[in-house]
Amino acid sequence: MIARYVKIVSILFFVVMAFPSLMRAQETKEAPKTSPVFMPTQELVKSKAARFFVTRKFEEALSEFKLLETKYPKDLAIKRYMGACYYHLKKDTQSIAVFKTILDVAPGDIPSHDYLGKIYMRLGEIGKSKEHFSFIVKNDKSGSYVPFAKSQIDTFERLESLKKKVKAEPGQIPPDQFLKTKAAQAFAKADYAQALKEFNELEKQYPKDLTVKRYKGLTQAKLEKFDAAIDTLSKGLTMDPNNVPLHYFVALVLISQRKYAEAKKELEFVDTHDTGSYQMKAKGDIAAINNVLASQKNFSGSASVNAEYNTNPAQRSRKNAAEVPAVKSANVLSLNYKYFTSGAWYAQASYTNANAFHTDSLQQLNYIAHVFGTNLNYVSTLFGNSFFGQFSPSYTYVTVDRHYYSQSYSPSALIFYSLANWWRVLLLEKVTYSVYNNKGSAPDSTSKQGWSEAFTFTNTLFLNSAQTVSTKLTYERGLERPHGATSWKDMNGVGNTLSFPLYFPFISSWIAGWTGDLETKFKYSDYPKYNRAPSTVPLRKDEQYSWSGTINIPLAKDLKTAVKYSYTDVSSKDNAYTYDNIAGGVTLSYTF
Repeated sequence: MIARYVKIVSILFFVVMAFPSLMRAQETKEAPKTSPVFMPTQELVKSKAARFFVTRKFEEALSEFKLLETKYPKDLAIKRYMGACYYHLKKDTQSIAVFKTILDVAPGDIPSHDYLGKIYMRLGEIGKSKEHFSFIVKNDKSGSYVPFAKSQIDTFERLESLKKKVKAEPGQIPPDQFLKTKAAQAFAKADYAQALKEFNELEKQYPKDLTVKRYKGLTQAKLEKFDAAIDTLSKGLTMDPNNVPLHYFVALVLISQRKYAEAKKELEFVDTHDTGSYQMKAKGDIAAINNVLASQKNFSGSASVNAEYNTNPAQRSRKNAAEVPAVKSANVLSLNYKYFTSGAWYAQASYTNANAFHTDSLQQLNYIAHVFGTNLNYVSTLFGNSFFGQFSPSYTYVTVDRHYYSQSYSPSALIFYSLANWWRVLLLEKVTYSVYNNKGSAPDSTSKQGWSEAFTFTNTLFLNSAQTVSTKLTYERGLERPHGATSWKDMNGVGNTLSFPLYFPFISSWIAGWTGDLETKFKYSDYPKYNRAPSTVPLRKDEQYSWSGTINIPLAKDLKTAVKYSYTDVSSKDNAYTYDNIAGGVTLSYTF
């Protein structure tokens, strides 16, 4: 069973993430799956061409896709891959020809319109680019391509508006001609050294053009000439102090210099003076900077209070067992003190007080946990991508109904790595030694002590360029065999979580700071070695389905509230264990 799920996950990994536009809906409408002119999806994702494409070896991938095309001449997915390879190789003429061929067969093919919009934008043909992005906005039912298309249309409209204002003014380049310049072409092809030379010449010709100054500053930043970039952008701001794009790019340069407080001021200006795409970007950057600034403080903390109604908090409903609804209050206080910093290394001590109280009569649900810990962290880059490592020993003391229940010692190690803009990997290994006191006659509540182990491997894959839609492919491994217990278990589990944002078009702009997300989850757990006396069924397999929705509402600078609703369905086929759980509540949190 595990092998089958791993196989499914591997297929999803490439088809959904490596190139999300290559969904084969169009092909399946045009011909049966058994048609010899169409390559089966499973074979395509396993092909040598696909492996080259995922590893960004586009020349090799293109050669292999051409071979596949001779065998499957009507397969649009293969043609899309070829067009994408040409796009990444900056062979725009060939790429345009391929995607136009696709549109001759399938005029509504959204990925082809997306690529053509990007190519024409790179070539400076704004009218053609806008035509394709407008088609996406009107026809993309999935919504995956719409945010980027709208942002580009907004940029084009800004250029048109600017064009009308500067049409007769000397010292400025007409906006419709800017993208056709050698400077803009070199910038689009990431040839920043050549682009800077061209922008220097262009600036001499158009000394008052703010777009030239903006892109020159951005080019200097790409070349890590940060002071020069700030100087160029600042000259633009002396001519137009309220220019939103210039303020935003100044902030980006300051972030690259790790001058976060100064960057935040620039972003706050953008947030105040803009209502379009720059404001959305600024809000996200401000949130990220707040997290960075919080991590730089020697002392920090957070506190939250929660009230939640839960239809089945005990999760104990077996066949013929009634649910016991309850109101739950969960409160958390966390304190952190950074006592060591050296380059990419830092260490901090922490204390967490977590408690949960329910209105039902089950004492084991009402507890207070005290967690004392320290952690050694390493934050840097690896091969140009973000890397974070942490080692954390901790001690936990738990009381139930004001009496001692358990204590545990847990060393853990965590690694977080950004393999690409669309792929994050997290590894977590935790070993715990626990001592439990007898709190009842139930098999899991008797006195016991011993080791347990938990391992988690999570791939977070972003499905769109804005990184608002993501899926998590997770593998978990657990082991628990405490001495003196009447139950022990090993566990393997695989799961997939899909998360995407909530939008509130019906809410007026005065609460535009509201955010939210929807999340669906499936998890399959296999217990190849499971024993629970006096059960005569040693094996167990669980399936968990859940979905939840959350709305986050900012109340003040460091104060916010979150409203959440969730539904969970769990079943264990082999020992007839099943329950549904519906919960909804409000959490108020404060960070300092």
